[in-house]
Amino acid sequence: MKLNIKQRFLAAGKRRKKVWVNRLLATQRPRDIPIGILSQLGTLMVHRLINERDRNVVENACGELGRSVAAVLPSLSSGESVIIGVDFDFPLAIKTKGTDYTARL
Repeated sequence: MKLNIKQRFLAAGKRRKKVWVNRLLATQRPRDIPIGILSQLGTLMVHRLINERDRNVVENACGELGRSVAAVLPSLSSGESVIIGVDFDFPLAIKTKGTDYTARL
């Protein structure tokens, strides 16, 4: 039986603790990702989310995300994000350094 990508992702998530597998999933629309997949991710790196449905999906998938943190998500600037997960005692706000694409021209 051939598994589709959703089934493979779910299966890998169920085995991740046994084989120490970490996954990174990047999306601008978390509401399009099945809740089963989101809830299996150990760590989420959440960038600015303006859409309330997207914020609700992330908040429900990650118990560590409180309403106060969810309220901050729409106000994050470019390069800012919040890391949430089982490896963090509290949400960690970070700012990534942007790339200067003009230097390549």
